[in-house]
Amino acid sequence: MPFPRVTQQWAREVNRRLVSLEEELSIGGMLKDAVGHLRNHVPHTELYGRDEHKKTPFQDLEEMSNLLTELPKEHRTPKKERAWALFYGLRYHYGFLESLRTGDWVAWPGSQSMVNCYNQAIATFAAAQAAGLDPVLVEFIGLQASEKTNRFGHSLVVVNVADDRSRDTPEYWVIDQAMAMYGPVQFGEQDMVVENFAKHQQWRRTQRRDYQKMEFGFIQALQQDEEAIVAQMQYLEEHPKAVLYGGQRIGVPEIDAWQSQKPIRTGWFLKFISNDGDREQGVLASRIFINRPGIKSRGLEYQIHINDDGTGTAVTDERVVGYFCSGLVWSDFVDQIPLVTIPAKDIPTLTKGLSALPLEKRVEFEQDIMHQRPHAKDNKARIAAAQASYTTMRASEEYGDLVWAISAVEALYQHEKGEKESYLSPAERQRELKKLARANQWFDYYHDATRKLKKMSTAKKKILGDVRYSATHHLQLLHQSQLEDRRAYLFSLMDDQEEMLEYILQQKPTFIDEAVDRLVFYNRRIRGKEDRVEEMVQKAFGGNAGEAVAAGYRRIFAEFLGHIAVTEEQLMLGRYKEKVLQKLGVKQ
Repeated sequence: MPFPRVTQQWAREVNRRLVSLEEELSIGGMLKDAVGHLRNHVPHTELYGRDEHKKTPFQDLEEMSNLLTELPKEHRTPKKERAWALFYGLRYHYGFLESLRTGDWVAWPGSQSMVNCYNQAIATFAAAQAAGLDPVLVEFIGLQASEKTNRFGHSLVVVNVADDRSRDTPEYWVIDQAMAMYGPVQFGEQDMVVENFAKHQQWRRTQRRDYQKMEFGFIQALQQDEEAIVAQMQYLEEHPKAVLYGGQRIGVPEIDAWQSQKPIRTGWFLKFISNDGDREQGVLASRIFINRPGIKSRGLEYQIHINDDGTGTAVTDERVVGYFCSGLVWSDFVDQIPLVTIPAKDIPTLTKGLSALPLEKRVEFEQDIMHQRPHAKDNKARIAAAQASYTTMRASEEYGDLVWAISAVEALYQHEKGEKESYLSPAERQRELKKLARANQWFDYYHDATRKLKKMSTAKKKILGDVRYSATHHLQLLHQSQLEDRRAYLFSLMDDQEEMLEYILQQKPTFIDEAVDRLVFYNRRIRGKEDRVEEMVQKAFGGNAGEAVAAGYRRIFAEFLGHIAVTEEQLMLGRYKEKVLQKLGVKQ
């Protein structure tokens, strides 16, 4: 069965644009336009610097022929240039938000403005097929990047870029906008190696040697042609929960704002976690990741439990859970420890007014909840909610002891800090930071970045990002409304913790100093003596130990309540909730 007519027509239009590009432009000409764009929009001193003897990144940009937006010379053939153009020009606005708005979860190319990785792969497949690149869509089960432990599902397109004279010797390239890679690919039985031209060595800010070759393992790689893609789309249309099994990224809104002067952009996901043995019952989870590089990150999850009540599937419970975690792999929190649980019906009352608190008053609010100071009329309910959450989490067979230990360490930290504004003075913190930098790579970079984050560093990032962004817009394979906005696009280009930290620092967060202080306290008092925490608590608090640990928990709870308050509209799905439940066939 062929693609729908709207998709076929769309693919032909994209191919006509590709043909016109070959006639009108050369890659070098496009680069020239991109450089001209930067000259017109970036101040001269940021591009060329003030020292005429010192070359700037922009001068390198002018001189080099192999850019992020340009193929290596040996690969400048018509088919490879088409693959290059599809990679950069066919990058849709990535996200599931449009699907939530329209209710069309399996939109075809030609009728959509936003995509997930499977939709993006279908769009690339259809356009590549019209361009004569013999595409195959590959859907991975259990894809795993080298040196990573977590697996995830993913889809990409493989094309044959061999010229017509080499029909008997195919040359396969990957085109994968979602993971920002294109170039030659080799497949083994359960592994894949991509020579990624989108990450050229001379444009990497770090000196890592994995700049170009990207290695992956996988459990299974399912190849799909046009007929198989149509069959899969029909299945997803009939089984909407299957669209959410692997998790969908709704977007990357600027909503991490409880501990930052400027809101930090972060991932917002929707996932259906089915019960064992029953794919129709389970938990619909809206998740938001609160990224804290180098320390414990936070995860927020709004759970809608869906079960059969005898007359059909219905919502049987709704709650918000807050986690400590070490990171995020796609839509899943890594090494998650559930710390906070709140019935969803209580959230509006508990968060009322919190997002409007001035930044400087938020730590004071956390201390009020910790010390049970009911200054605000809603604090009494918040303190009671913290106690109920603590009781529930302590009763967990799997996590109860961990929750106690984390709360106990928090209590000891607050006790030693006392009435001081911070555990360390600024001078002490700088001395300790130098020690941490010698032993910890993340703090080494943080120490360096806080001293050296200057205009030229910012200009360099703008230059590199703007060149790629300019190329995407210049190709005009998609309508302007289908392209990602510039800030979201640049955010998506960050691919390591160091780049993410630099971005977070630019948003002027308030949690970094506190994170350093906590780590110094932990190294001084706890590390290597974790089995003696209970003894330390008894020594510090005596007969009041139980209440002291509960107070430590209340401080943690109050912080999570703040994170929930500033992300509530997205976390709780707002106006999309009823549409999602209706789509899943859940009784309202």
